[in-house]
Amino acid sequence: MKVYSNRLDAIKDLHKSGFTNKFQLYGEHLLWVHNSLLFRAEEFAIVEYHHITERSEGFVGHLIMGILVAKYQLKGILIIPYNSSEAELPSVLVRKFHEITASTESTWCYGHCCDTEN
Repeated sequence: MKVYSNRLDAIKDLHKSGFTNKFQLYGEHLLWVHNSLLFRAEEFAIVEYHHITERSEGFVGHLIMGILVAKYQLKGILIIPYNSSEAELPSVLVRKFHEITASTESTWCYGHCCDTEN
């Protein structure tokens, strides 16, 4: 997975990959900002994610996620503030990251993607 030093570079690359819509969390749901549609957790997947810490009046961390809503072939970006503890994540995202861990060989390492070695 590519490592980014700032949010802008990660967002630009996600845009190049077709993640052009904007999402926000609304409780346990994902909100498609442009059309004001809500999606339940089982309707979307985190396809790609990056944890970025930037120096801006201290160190500020963010998770930048490439999201897919397969039913509509809708790809977009969700950005949330985040530093290093799973306890900081909304519960819907904790569940989504556990799904990623269960279906791939990567491990959720408190905000970082770590490949496990076989």
